[in-house]
Amino acid sequence: NGRGRPSSLGVGLATAALASSPEYERTLSDVAASLVPRFAAACAVHFIGEHGLQQIASAGDESLIADARPIIDTAASGAAVVDQRLIALPLRAGGRIFGTIAFASANALQSFDADDRSFAVQLADYVALAVDHARLFRDLQQASRLKDEFLATLSHELRTPLNAVLGWTRMLRRGTVPAERRDAVLDTIERNAAAQMQLVEELLDLSAMVAGGLRLTVTRVDLRDLLGGAVETIRPAADARSLHVSLTIDPDLRLKVLEALDVLERTVKIRTAFP
Repeated sequence: NGRGRPSSLGVGLATAALASSPEYERTLSDVAASLVPRFAAACAVHFIGEHGLQQIASAGDESLIADARPIIDTAASGAAVVDQRLIALPLRAGGRIFGTIAFASANALQSFDADDRSFAVQLADYVALAVDHARLFRDLQQASRLKDEFLATLSHELRTPLNAVLGWTRMLRRGTVPAERRDAVLDTIERNAAAQMQLVEELLDLSAMVAGGLRLTVTRVDLRDLLGGAVETIRPAADARSLHVSLTIDPDLRLKVLEALDVLERTVKIRTAFP
């Protein structure tokens, strides 16, 4: 039929670019463009998403693939749809179908033959493998970013109670704490040391959660204690700068917190309804 097929080297370079780049959607467009018009008059790649099939890349005359039924059938059943004018193949990775790739010819004079179909099957396998590798690469990058964020948060959370312990301890050594406040300062040091111990225990709980052995104990928390502890954490730094920090807790604190949560919930709903 006189159709020219991209060389194996060209296909290999394209799929290698797919596997090495997390932005595989853009690279897929380049792959589709390289196949039109040498191999097909139109090429389209679809992925299965939360809302059904989503077109990821295309090239050529999309009207030739306007009938979505063969592509939907291929995505649903995993069976290839092959005739002289259309080839629709599933994209598989890890034993599951995650998308399709389809090729269309412009007319009967440029119909697909057996060699064309064999080439399309081989290309679909290459693309599926390359996309799977690219997704794994993207997931690894995301995991690395999450790990960095977790470590940054953890270091901050560990440093906060340590700052309070060290600050008050140094002030006690220098004798700058009035005698009437020594007991309160010792309580603050103990509370922050306990807070750091709690962080360590939470890390152990995280490890147990990953292993599937975590147990949750639900208890009531007094918001006044939480706010008072937060103020005492920064008090050493404030005292060192001759700043006076005081905390007044409204007796209706619980009601106001509930009202604030209600406002927040309604705000989120409104923002969701009107993005």
